[in-house]
Amino acid sequence: MADAPSLTPWRHRARPPPLGVRLAALTCVPGPRCYTHPMQRQTSGNPRARAASAALLLATAHYLSACADCNREGCEALTTLAPSAEAGIAGVVAEASDVVKDGCGECPLGNATLEVWALEAPFEQRSDAAALVAARAPDLTRDVAGSYSQALEPGWYLLCVRPNCVELNTHEAETLTVNVKRRNGPTSFFVGRPSSSQLAEDYGFEVAY
Repeated sequence: MADAPSLTPWRHRARPPPLGVRLAALTCVPGPRCYTHPMQRQTSGNPRARAASAALLLATAHYLSACADCNREGCEALTTLAPSAEAGIAGVVAEASDVVKDGCGECPLGNATLEVWALEAPFEQRSDAAALVAARAPDLTRDVAGSYSQALEPGWYLLCVRPNCVELNTHEAETLTVNVKRRNGPTSFFVGRPSSSQLAEDYGFEVAY
């Protein structure tokens, strides 16, 4: 005869889990990573813990929202090569803000005035470049916004986005990338040829406004 099933008095039986844990288990999507988060177990019967958990979730949502609204498009494009098109220069202009709010220092695409002087040869001294800028008007002045492309004959040039300038050497049938980063202070340049593996920031040298 089979043994009769044992009867456990009710007072010795395990109590069912709290309702919060049971609901968490019901809402969990089946799968290898399905589990009940400890926070759900700890806060199911504790009003203060539930309030703290809700405040943490709200703070996290606010932080993520601030990050999503942070416009960094300009700075993110500074290390990208310009599309190869024609002999000359091309790139983007980024305008970095010096104000940080909610962890965001915005750096959208911006505007700049390009001033270009044609050179017979590279400068031997930077003081010669400053003298040239002071002595005569640029051979080319152009206002650009966002991205730009400017055809130039092969040769040496001085490019200024005040207050800084950089020397450039353009080649036949080659687009030289010249990305510009403006800020409340010195201007910097990211220059590279189509074969460049990376673009490094270069402040060139400073001239008068």
